[in-house]
Amino acid sequence: MVFAINDINISRKILPNTTLGFRIYDSCHSQVAAVGGTLQQLSGGMETIPNYLCQSHQKLAGFIGDGPSAGVVPMANVLGNYRFPQISYVASLPVLSDKIQFPSFLRTVTSASFQADALVQILLHFGWTWIGIVTANNDLGLQGSQTLKKAAEQNEICVEFFETLPTQISRASLANVVGIMQRSTAKVIVCYTYGVHITALLKEISMLGKSLKIWIGVTTWIPSTVFSRRDLWETLNGTFGLAVFSGEMPGFKDFLYNIQPLKDTEDIFMKSFWEQVFNCKWMEAFNEVKTENQTFSTKLCTGREKPELLDASVYEVDDFRFPYSAHNAINALAQGLDNLLQCKPQEGPFSNRSCADPKNFQPWQVGTLVY
Repeated sequence: MVFAINDINISRKILPNTTLGFRIYDSCHSQVAAVGGTLQQLSGGMETIPNYLCQSHQKLAGFIGDGPSAGVVPMANVLGNYRFPQISYVASLPVLSDKIQFPSFLRTVTSASFQADALVQILLHFGWTWIGIVTANNDLGLQGSQTLKKAAEQNEICVEFFETLPTQISRASLANVVGIMQRSTAKVIVCYTYGVHITALLKEISMLGKSLKIWIGVTTWIPSTVFSRRDLWETLNGTFGLAVFSGEMPGFKDFLYNIQPLKDTEDIFMKSFWEQVFNCKWMEAFNEVKTENQTFSTKLCTGREKPELLDASVYEVDDFRFPYSAHNAINALAQGLDNLLQCKPQEGPFSNRSCADPKNFQPWQVGTLVY
């Protein structure tokens, strides 16, 4: 998102006399955090004051996100009241296409309604007619997996077990699901989950030894970082499934290779990220290391380490699926703003062929012009 916004501001191909700004909130897969961040953005200050706009400048044009559908739905319920355009780059829950419930919601990925039929076609192609299904306890997982179960049975594919992972994942709940898998004779497991759920499940399975199951995934976890974990490679061997489309973003790889904590000082995540990927500590954090083993094994970060030397399992720069979708979301919103600002009197899309006031436009007017 940062790359896309900077690219628009530098190129000036659209919004030539306007500079886009942004605020980034992390929902941490929490519905409460997603709604809290939304209300804080709407209020415009540190305090969350529903129905009050406390900022006097920097017009808010729209929202990008959230990622998971679980966070998108409550956000869309709030933003729909104010007709703020909201574009998700991940959420594929079919009900989000309902414009009566979610009048200002848009997305740059397809609805998940097609996935059940696609998965059945894969199963039939390989002659797999005896399967298990594991799903997350959320709308996307439960709705999608039930649709798959019905479609499978209609095509004479039998479901040996159908297990739901709880919202709060625990070792006990994982052990229960893993135990059912081990006792089953089904060799093919279809997982309707997010990356965070499948990672926890696969970790539990890998601890027990070699798995002889074939894992089939949906778009919510096939492009996830779970495939970067070397400790899960043996368990994941032979896995395949459905993934969202990808595309080229000229300059993006160079952008990822050229980030530097000494240069990007305003990025609050940069130093933490640097410590993770280069296995080092900044001087201020180095003094907080307590144990002797950590003291001698931890090296200092210099800020001059080279991201291009990192292994793809640590720093992925070629899988542009969700990043590409996010890039499209930013450009769609920017195009809507450009259409609004470039509108000519008597040629506008609103009543009496009018245009919006560029200095005092309404959020629904931007949403109308997002293509």
